Amino acid sequence: MSNSFTHLSISSGYSFKYGSAHPEQLVERAAQFKMTSLALTDQNNLAGAIRFAQSCESFGIKPILGITLSFIQKSSKITLLAKSGCLSSLYRLVSGINTNTSDGVLTIELLERFNQYSKNLIALLGPQSSLNKNLTNRKEAAALSNYQLIKEHFDTVAIECVSHLERAGNLRSTQAAGKSLAFAIKHQIPAVITNQVRMLEKSDGPVIDVLDANRKLSFIGSATVERSNGEAYLKDSASMGYLADQIARAAGEFQSASRGKYPAGARDHHYWPIRFHLLLPNCCPNYRCSP
Repeated sequence: MSNSFTHLSISSGYSFKYGSAHPEQLVERAAQFKMTSLALTDQNNLAGAIRFAQSCESFGIKPILGITLSFIQKSSKITLLAKSGCLSSLYRLVSGINTNTSDGVLTIELLERFNQYSKNLIALLGPQSSLNKNLTNRKEAAALSNYQLIKEHFDTVAIECVSHLERAGNLRSTQAAGKSLAFAIKHQIPAVITNQVRMLEKSDGPVIDVLDANRKLSFIGSATVERSNGEAYLKDSASMGYLADQIARAAGEFQSASRGKYPAGARDHHYWPIRFHLLLPNCCPNYRCSP
C-alpha cells in the first residue's frame, strides 16, 4: 500500500468493558506505524476525546473524532465521524440522544429532530448494522432501503467492510466483507475498510474475553466471548493492505457469481476497499475546529 492507512473505527478503554487500550497507547502505536491520521470512535461516549486529541497533537497525527452508537435497535450499530469544522455537531447530536432517551439508542425520529447536526456527520454501516444483517439474510432490496433511508440524514454514508479473518458465515469473515463491498460497488455507495479495533496487541485477546464476560455479568465461555480470534488489534498499513486485497478478491467473486464477470476496479485491490478512507482527510475533524 503506497499510502499510510487511516484506522476509522477504534474503541479504547473509554468504551466501558469493551476496549482494552488507552487512547495514548493507540496514538503512540499509530505514530510508530508512521500513520498521519487516526480515529477514536468509542462505544456510546466521547469521554476519551480530549486525551486522544492531545496525544495526537504531541505525535503530529491528525485526530478524527467519532462515536459508535446503537441505531434504531440496541443490537444494531452505526459509527459517526465529524466533518472538519463540525465537531460541535457531533457533541450536540450525542447530547440530544442522551437527554431524550433512557437507553442511548439513536432513532430516525431523533435524526429528524436534530437533522441540522447529523447533516454534518459521516456515517459508517458495518457488520453490526441492519443493512449488513439484511445482506447476510440475502435481502438486498431491504439493505438498499436501509441505505436510502439513512443517507437522507447524514452528509455521507459509507459501507464499512471488516475482516477479522473469521470463518465463513461469521459477521467479520472476509467473505462477509467482500459481500458488503460487492453491494457497495453495485449500487455506487462509498466503501471503507476498517479493522474495528478494540485492543492494542493481538496478545490482548484474553483481556477482551474478561471484559466481554464482565459486561454480560457471566463466566468466561463460548456464550460470552465475542471474538473468535485476536485480529481486532491496531494493524499497520501493510497488514491492512493485505486485508484490502482479500476483501476485494472476495467482492470480485461475488460479482463474478452474479454477473459472470468482475466489476471494473475489483481486480485493482488497492482501489475499492481503501479509496474512501483516502478521501476522508478532506472532511476529518480536528479537535481545534470551530463550532
